[in-house]
Amino acid sequence: LHQTQLESKYPEIDRIKAIYDAIGNYLQIAIGSGKEENYAFSLQDFSKKFNFRIGEVFAAIKILTANGSLSFEDISFLPTRVKMIIGQSALYKFQVAHPELNAIILPLLRSYPGIFDHFIRIDEKKLSDLAKLNPAQFRKSLESLAQYGVMEVQLQSDEPQLYFTEERKHINELRINPEVYYNRKEKDKHRLRSMNDYVTSNHCRSQLISIYFGSEARNCGRCDNCRKKTGKNNKTDLKQNVLMLLPASITDLEQQLEVDRGVLSTVLRELLLEELIALNEQRYIRI
Repeated sequence: LHQTQLESKYPEIDRIKAIYDAIGNYLQIAIGSGKEENYAFSLQDFSKKFNFRIGEVFAAIKILTANGSLSFEDISFLPTRVKMIIGQSALYKFQVAHPELNAIILPLLRSYPGIFDHFIRIDEKKLSDLAKLNPAQFRKSLESLAQYGVMEVQLQSDEPQLYFTEERKHINELRINPEVYYNRKEKDKHRLRSMNDYVTSNHCRSQLISIYFGSEARNCGRCDNCRKKTGKNNKTDLKQNVLMLLPASITDLEQQLEVDRGVLSTVLRELLLEELIALNEQRYIRI
């Protein structure tokens, strides 16, 4: 099951590229365009039209996002974004010819100085107040600027959005960073193996967690595995096993018998009191 989950999380590289190419076709983005653009994107509709499984599409998008190619925003609201697509001198001539639109152009220029360089998310409520327009009039003015070819407008949306971080590439030019794909996949494999070891192992659970994080620890004596071992090793059996392994230090006995140190210490004290063993230079010996 875990292996199947891992494979579904990391589709084959060729499959990821095929999904990327299909996304470009679905959104009708030409090769070399689309950079820093948002597109309404229905995961369900896309998967159905191109005969992909929704899970593999979502996994591919996550990898492409980590790769810096695009990102998917499954959000409930995306503000309107605008960008001036003519120069300042051409805009001035347009303002002279269409003074009725100055009410919206001037607040935009004053509020968003970067509007000539890249898309800007705007606050329609604030701008409509500055322009002394109601929301419907403001929206109509925005659409007029777009129709005149003065500004590119991406109206607010409540649909999930796909954002192209870079221009769409030809499928043969798309490179998936090894760190994004292979290294992450290996790390996830290691995590899955560790989880499987934790679930199936009969070793101390605290010790397994410590090993996972690169440290050392003794048996805790409290987890289910430690309790099972303590139950199996009743004192009589444990005493016999200890005597068979001597001479040995308490650490050696703890490792070989895989028993909680507290339980082992109690047994060793009883054997000392019974004068069956003695302690010599940190090592227990039979008498």
